[in-house]
Amino acid sequence: MKYIFLITIFFSSCADSGVEFSVSNKSDFDRVDELLEIPLSKAEKLLVIKEGEVLNITDASENILTSQITFDKKIIFQPQLKAGETKTFKFVSAPAQDFEARVYANYHPERYGDMAWENDKVGFRFYGEPLEKIQAPTNGLDLWYKHTSKIVLDEWYKKDISKEASYHKDHGEGCDPYPVGRTLGGGSMSPVIDDVLLMNSNFTSHEVLENGPLRSTFKLVYPPIKIKDKELVETKLISLDAGSQLTKISQEYSTDDQRDHFNVAAGFAKRADGDRLIYEKGKNYMVYQEPANEENGQIYLGLVILQGIEKVDVNSYTYVNPFNKKTENHSNTLAYITYMPGAPAVYYTGFGWNKFGFDNIEKFETYVSDFSKSLKQPLLVTYTNNK
Repeated sequence: MKYIFLITIFFSSCADSGVEFSVSNKSDFDRVDELLEIPLSKAEKLLVIKEGEVLNITDASENILTSQITFDKKIIFQPQLKAGETKTFKFVSAPAQDFEARVYANYHPERYGDMAWENDKVGFRFYGEPLEKIQAPTNGLDLWYKHTSKIVLDEWYKKDISKEASYHKDHGEGCDPYPVGRTLGGGSMSPVIDDVLLMNSNFTSHEVLENGPLRSTFKLVYPPIKIKDKELVETKLISLDAGSQLTKISQEYSTDDQRDHFNVAAGFAKRADGDRLIYEKGKNYMVYQEPANEENGQIYLGLVILQGIEKVDVNSYTYVNPFNKKTENHSNTLAYITYMPGAPAVYYTGFGWNKFGFDNIEKFETYVSDFSKSLKQPLLVTYTNNK
């Protein structure tokens, strides 16, 4: 669902009529929410942009489609293809359009430095450094359950802070009932050295790189982690696409020694009872079912790791809370990989809710499986000669 490349180029048309191209879904499943990425340099090479206009994309009926130029210089849009379907589009030069945003990422200093992001399906947050002044470090990924396609998190924060309505209760659009604590929550990643999960503190800085209408991307920097005799600075580059249940995380640990590889693991907080794990050796994804909740229903979490999962197991530990001095017992279901310095560990994590599109875990597993397949089988883009 990401990293889609041009496959075949035959010829570009004249600038006046636009540059025609077709997109084909060779998969046996629908890919209606997937974003297609095309390098901006390629599109601009094929099309002359008129003064005062910008690059746009039209469908076969010449309707201008929602698109976005990303911070890393791609043009993205949703072809909305059924299984086996092919559609024709054009690059055109046209006035800039005001597209409605379907994604949004925002830093919340008014809530102790949360970084929260959402699309028309799901929402997430990581916790910032100011929160550690009032509670223990919380490095895990928190989840916002939504059953609305609207962008709502800013309003939820506003109402919660003003005491008008707690975002921990569902008032008709969703809520945040997910407990994180000193765990990985809904899909954070940490080094694992000698079977010890080295969870970091909260992030110390942030930078929003783009904010819709189809993709939001931002960067988080964390305090150094000490691994043996080295200190590594952890950074996360995070993006979320419109229509996706999963957010993308590219995680890096800086080191001068490019040979110094070590184990890292991404995963989910494991509950004591009523959960379920779906994982098959050789697959690059796992699905975890949270216990059912009478008030908030049930969610299903999914994790996809591009380079493949080496093993999955449960890691348990005790933790002394520095604020109340109480000893806590925690467990995470972990998917392990070997981290090689010099390149990020790329993975996708997210969830489905039985109140918003996924009646059962089997439907969500199908979604995650198809997501994984789409990463390996990009949509086929072909340019045609219009002369």
